[in-house]
Amino acid sequence: MVKPDAEVIAHVSDPGQIAGEVVAGVLPPHLAKHALAVETPPPLNRATGTELSREEMEEKLRSMGIEPPGTRRYAVLDLEDPAILSELFQARLEVGVYHRGSRAETLLERTLEAVEIPAPLADNFKERFKEVLAEMREMEIPEGSPPLFSNWVRIAELDIEVALGADRPTLEHVARIQIAVDKALWDLREATIAWEIAADQAFPELRQAAIVQEAVRYLEPLDAALRDFYREAGLSAGRKEVELG
Repeated sequence: MVKPDAEVIAHVSDPGQIAGEVVAGVLPPHLAKHALAVETPPPLNRATGTELSREEMEEKLRSMGIEPPGTRRYAVLDLEDPAILSELFQARLEVGVYHRGSRAETLLERTLEAVEIPAPLADNFKERFKEVLAEMREMEIPEGSPPLFSNWVRIAELDIEVALGADRPTLEHVARIQIAVDKALWDLREATIAWEIAADQAFPELRQAAIVQEAVRYLEPLDAALRDFYREAGLSAGRKEVELG
C-alpha cells in the first residue's frame, strides 16, 4: 500500500510532518488526529515491541479470521475542535433525516453522545427548553395538521423530555430534537403540495394556508431556542430552510 515515493519517518517529532496525510504505521491518538487517516494492522494481542515477519503477521491475522490478511484504516477526530463538531453535527442531521437506521447514523450518534454540553451551557439549555416545551403543550398542535407532522412534533416533545431528564445533555440530544423538527417541517411541506394538487373542497385554499401558518408558528419557539443554542455553543449547524409554498 506504500507508494514508492512515500516519505519514511522513523519518529514523528512534529504533527506537521503527517498533517493531512495517510500514514502507514502506528501512531498514538494525539498524533493520529493530525493525519487524514492511519493504515495499520488490527490489534494482534502481542506484547509491545514484538516484531513479526510478513509471513508471521499474515498467519496471525488468518488465525483471527481476517482473510485476506491486511491492514485496517481509521481516523481520529478531535472532539474539542469546534469545526469538527459543527461538521459532525450537520452530518448527523443529514444522515438522520434521509438514512434512518444506517451504520453511518449509528456511528455519528455514538460520536455525538460522547460530547457533553458544558455545565453552564447545559443549564441554560435545560431552562430554555423546559419553557419551550411548556409553551408548545399549552398551544397544542394545530387542528387539521397533517398526521405525519403531528407525529414528528410529538417525537420532538419526547426528545426534549429525554434531554431535560439527562444528567448532562449531549449533542446527540440536540440532534434528535433538530431531526424531529426537520422531519415535521418536511412532512408539512409535502402535505401542502398534496393539498395544492388535490384541491379538495373539504380544505379550501384559505383554510390550508391557515393550517400551514399555525403549524409553522407552533414550532417557532423551538426553532428559536435551537438557533440560540447553536450560537451560544459556537456551532454553525442549524435547521435547513424548508420551502413551505
